[in-house]
Amino acid sequence: MLGIRPEHLRLAEAQGSEGFEIANVEYLGNEVYVYLEPKAGDTLLIQRGEAPTRWSVGQRVALAPAPGHVHLFDNGNRALPLKATLAVA
Repeated sequence: MLGIRPEHLRLAEAQGSEGFEIANVEYLGNEVYVYLEPKAGDTLLIQRGEAPTRWSVGQRVALAPAPGHVHLFDNGNRALPLKATLAVA
């Protein structure tokens, strides 16, 4: 099982037609709420981030985990160790 807290999800460029369409961008002082409309279903998601943002209404985006904040669990709900790896360009 993969586990990640909602606050550790970031917006990223969507690949192809996958992901979410931005329905609204709401500025609240030093924060911004980006409202995400899924392709199917009626569950609207809200991503909270720091203002300003580069995202705008109508863009397609994906949710990407923040590095170091993904956790794996076995069938007994015990955390599995993850080895950190860095890619060098």
